[in-house]
Amino acid sequence: DNIEVVVSPFSGNFTAQDATFDYGAYKFDLVIVLGVSQIAKIDSILEQNPTIFDGIHLINIDAHRSNEQYGSVNYIEPQASSVCEMLVGIIESVAQGMIDYHVATALLTGIMSNTEGFTAPNTSAKSLTIAAQMMSGGAKQQEIVQALFSHNQSQATHSNPSTPSGEFRPAPKLTDPK
Repeated sequence: DNIEVVVSPFSGNFTAQDATFDYGAYKFDLVIVLGVSQIAKIDSILEQNPTIFDGIHLINIDAHRSNEQYGSVNYIEPQASSVCEMLVGIIESVAQGMIDYHVATALLTGIMSNTEGFTAPNTSAKSLTIAAQMMSGGAKQQEIVQALFSHNQSQATHSNPSTPSGEFRPAPKLTDPK
């Protein structure tokens, strides 16, 4: 529900009165949609502006079999455990060294969340290999486990076992390893 924008001037100072925010015309050349199987589910922005994507390229990246392939480019990989698993390959093909421990932690969080801690049927050898690669890259696996699953474990003794536990958890707060 919010966006945080951090502005750091190279020199000098500025105050809150020096900055303004306003909704303007949406102007972009490319839209990349991650993990959304139907264009109608993208956001309320599409509801309010039905022609917003007219005349621009939309890249649709998803792991759902049910994807409608609504993009001008569709990269659908239903055998992938998650979009994060797919993103590792995309990032590595663009440039080596782009995955630092922050990115590795975010990607591992998505994989672990979608595979329910590697217990779901969509967990594959590739999922585990990429997870190991992210951990080798500095991903904070224990912080992810705490953020994703500690709440579910404490509720498991108090809740109905038939209730699905796939609640969304925000990405964990990271500590700098240095």
